[in-house]
Amino acid sequence: MTDHPSAARWRILIIAFALAISMALLVASLFLCSISFDALRATADAYAQDGSAGFVTPGLRTAIIACLLILSALSFACCAMLFRFREWTDSRLAPYAQSVATSPIHFARDLRNAATQYLRETDKCHISALGFIVIFGTALRLHYYFNLPIRNDEAHTFVHYALRPLWELLRDTIYPNNHLFHSVLAHFSASLFGNEVWALRLPSLVAGILVMPAAYFVTRFLYSKKVALLGTALVASSSFLIEYSSVARGYSILTLLFLVALLLAKYVANNDNPFAVLLLVLVSALGFFTIPVMIFPFGSILIWQFTSAFAARDSASRRRIIRHAICGTALAAIVTLLLYAPALHYSGLDSITKNRFITKYSYEELCPRLFSVAFETLQLWHRDIFVLLSVAIIPGFILALVLQPRSLDKGAGILLISVPLWIVPLLLIQRVAPFPRTWTAFLPLYLGIAAEGIVRVVKLISKFDTPRRRILFSLVACAITVFNGTCLLARGTIYDSTQDVWLAHAEETTLFLKSTLGPDDKVIALYPSQRTLFYYAQKNGLPMSHFVVPKNIDHVYIVVNVRRRTLDEALHLYEREIYGPGFIKRVIIPDAPIKEFSTTRIYKLELREIE
Repeated sequence: MTDHPSAARWRILIIAFALAISMALLVASLFLCSISFDALRATADAYAQDGSAGFVTPGLRTAIIACLLILSALSFACCAMLFRFREWTDSRLAPYAQSVATSPIHFARDLRNAATQYLRETDKCHISALGFIVIFGTALRLHYYFNLPIRNDEAHTFVHYALRPLWELLRDTIYPNNHLFHSVLAHFSASLFGNEVWALRLPSLVAGILVMPAAYFVTRFLYSKKVALLGTALVASSSFLIEYSSVARGYSILTLLFLVALLLAKYVANNDNPFAVLLLVLVSALGFFTIPVMIFPFGSILIWQFTSAFAARDSASRRRIIRHAICGTALAAIVTLLLYAPALHYSGLDSITKNRFITKYSYEELCPRLFSVAFETLQLWHRDIFVLLSVAIIPGFILALVLQPRSLDKGAGILLISVPLWIVPLLLIQRVAPFPRTWTAFLPLYLGIAAEGIVRVVKLISKFDTPRRRILFSLVACAITVFNGTCLLARGTIYDSTQDVWLAHAEETTLFLKSTLGPDDKVIALYPSQRTLFYYAQKNGLPMSHFVVPKNIDHVYIVVNVRRRTLDEALHLYEREIYGPGFIKRVIIPDAPIKEFSTTRIYKLELREIE
């Protein structure tokens, strides 16, 4: 009899799991033996992107069957060994079984204790100020959530992913616009609430709202509650974060997952808790599942863990942190591969790891381009922040960097070192300069670090410890949020953002076309107009067949986004990209559009006969 009942239960579970795997592999091998090669090849061809799975050969089928049988035998042998040497296995599993079994309880207890300590150490004025900042930031996000017109990438997400069956959505990463985890959430949101823009944007909005308290706790754990309050005020009124919280893209979800991963990584560094490690694995895998650029935040956290291990004061802590980092990375990679399995099978690895819209530069071109992107990113991060505060943020950030060794005991300094240690070599290896939105997840961290520098300067010229000064600081943080938000609303910069394109008055254009077009009439809609029109066409019942334009027609309607191009430019683009030579010669240019909105014009083109 074993003296380790919890270990025995774990051993039984492992044996049952291994036995199930063995039986599943055996059944799979028998199934492959039972079907003909022609049927197998036909099935593979149906799932191949180009309709032909040429890699499926009789030799491959035989090799797969042999591998399945070998793996099945190995799994069964593991079951037998675990049963034969059960007493030795139980003695080895006992400490791990006890740790795993109690880790969720310990994690919940630590979370409760942290919340209790937070309430005990935080005065009511500070909590009230934080609540006001989050509520005001939510109101800003809701304003743009309901009022921004649907954009090109959002419309593409809705038409090509959210409305499709879940299996088709998960396997199609041919176009990098498919942020899979966001698309899955948008799919369920649209299924529940219908074909509405606000339903498509709901996952991004919820994530964008949660970013504010997540940013607060990250900054508080790295620095102090005053720094966290000021940093949250900057996050709540950040024009760039508000924009991506209000549109149906995966960047606000990625930002939230990064902040949660930072909190979990800090907890795991100080506690031997397998449950927290599994949570960190899940959050990291979901980040990769949202957008593959999670490689930048995840790698920064990984380097942070390793550098924290080397900075640890005792060898036991060092070994624990390294063990958690290695096991967590391996598990995160496995979970990510499983989540991407349909896409890897259908769309291929390149569709996930490469972005066709990002240029690979030579080393001579790379450095200037990286500086250009860095400057553009900084401009976007400071967009709509009133001048005095914007000027203070950069010196505050630099000051926090210079003084960062003083924060090494809390992990902030190590984190600041880890981010460039990971990102710079990775960019040099890839030789790419990603879009500014790629770095969205790092913006709350940047603002929190800048807040640390600003607070340090204020401490030099004033005392914070008096009750009146603490109240005044809370009021100033609230005032910054309100003033920044007011400036943002007054300027209307988000409506003219260059981060995406859209067709103004797209729904009015669609309704006009629906009332004007005959059964056989056709419409030319060029990028970026066509995706937005496709969305509103599906929403308002305009048949998509109107947008399929044959060559042998005598007239056609064309929608021109005058913010992007003139009618003449649109005709040349259509001839070059779609129709081919000879289209412009057939067109009889009209004197005026048949319908005109502020930035959208609709023309009816009469076409000469094909010679």
